[in-house]
Amino acid sequence: MKKETKLWQWIFNWELLYDLISLAVREEIDAKELIICADKQGFDIYRVNPLELP
Repeated sequence: MKKETKLWQWIFNWELLYDLISLAVREEIDAKELIICADKQGFDIYRVNPLELP
């Protein structure tokens, strides 16, 4: 039986953390503007306006 990777362990790996920091610095993005959608196939990062969220 294949061992499942916990999603939080998978998301918070060094490569993703580096990508997020690089993106935030390069684009001057506030962390409140980022939404991360992840599954076992990969992840997507969306930039949103926090004032438009419900």
